[in-house]
Amino acid sequence: MKHWQPDETQYLINHYEKTPNHVLADHLGRTYQAISLKGYRMGLKKTIMIRSHERRTIRYSLNQRVFANLSPDVAYVVGFVLADGTIGSNRMKISNTNFSILEQIRFILGSSHPIAQEQNRLGKWHTLTIVSMNLRDDLIALGISQNKSLNAELPKIPDNFFSHFLRGYFDGDGGVYHSKRGGLRIKFTSGSEKLLKEISHHINKLYAINGSDVVCDSGRQHAFRLWYCGKNAVAIMNIMYKDSGNLYIEKKRAVFNEYHNCLQ
Repeated sequence: MKHWQPDETQYLINHYEKTPNHVLADHLGRTYQAISLKGYRMGLKKTIMIRSHERRTIRYSLNQRVFANLSPDVAYVVGFVLADGTIGSNRMKISNTNFSILEQIRFILGSSHPIAQEQNRLGKWHTLTIVSMNLRDDLIALGISQNKSLNAELPKIPDNFFSHFLRGYFDGDGGVYHSKRGGLRIKFTSGSEKLLKEISHHINKLYAINGSDVVCDSGRQHAFRLWYCGKNAVAIMNIMYKDSGNLYIEKKRAVFNEYHNCLQ
């Protein structure tokens, strides 16, 4: 169970009296039971009567068929879901430490679903969960399977949207580094060796850029890496950020900008 933060506790104090618990739960990203227990322990009281039939699920807005009509921004989201998302029997869930990028993704999806904060001993992250059979079915139709961790394959992305898809995947499961000695290096990671080989092949086919062989981490059976270095890394970064607008994780873009500044 995640710890209550001071701002959450204060919000509960301010709104508990006249707000149904299911509304508080959705706002704070907690369960109905957690809200009830916390309110009881704090001695908070309701001044409204909430009947059992009123504890219904809130209807959030959503573009149900957003993945059936690809665009550059939607292709980015497909890449991000492939990297940092999971698909359940009736839902899609995306997690990342960057709250801002989840807000942007939520906007692209036409969604008003809450972004919850989760925490364990390793740190904090944010999660966007959307219950929708349409979203799930359209993602599967694109080629993103429910058990994709080790068996992911390259989705069906039109070539003119591939750079945006690649940027989305990079923001979810990629890294960028630079040094005076080694220059610029970028990597794509996955538990699926096949996916990285397909990404490498597609980059070569579209842009005539060669990367490293897909390699497995020492001692980690299902952790694969695809590297691009030097001028090839620069070329891919330029391709990914062309016409990207503001749809990217700023921290990763900043490393690329720092590399350019070092050359001046």
